[in-house]
Amino acid sequence: MNTDSSECRRHHPVSDNDRLWNSLFLLSGYLNSNKKQKSSIPHGRIYFNVQGQEDLQSMTIEVKGGQSVNINILRELKGALNADDAIMAGLIVMHPFGKIKQDNFKRFIAEIGDVKLNEQPFSKLQILTVEQILDGERFKTPWVVGKSGDRPLAFENE
Repeated sequence: MNTDSSECRRHHPVSDNDRLWNSLFLLSGYLNSNKKQKSSIPHGRIYFNVQGQEDLQSMTIEVKGGQSVNINILRELKGALNADDAIMAGLIVMHPFGKIKQDNFKRFIAEIGDVKLNEQPFSKLQILTVEQILDGERFKTPWVVGKSGDRPLAFENE
């Protein structure tokens, strides 16, 4: 069976909108009840275990598909992170950023900092493209609790 994502997409085309929403499910995430609402409320969550804590912790997820994704999206996510019970936030975007935008986003994310969970540092705010998700990359979190049970996710130190 060929698992190459580009080969799969060629034989089974889906819309960009479907690809965005399906990427949340590939991450074992849960969609908020009204995914199409226009507000600063994030679109979904990924839940994970943290050693020594009885309750599950979460990463709030925002999904954006347009070419006009800008730094204000990160500011909104930071605000949602501060006002929410989630300890991390993730942004899923349709397209990779250009170099200048990517550098600006990396600086902003660095200013937000890390959270230490299970003796490991994790960036409080992370970004993945749909292409990265289809190629198997995941947000760097502790053990994710998904629809099919617990599963460990590998993470890389950058």
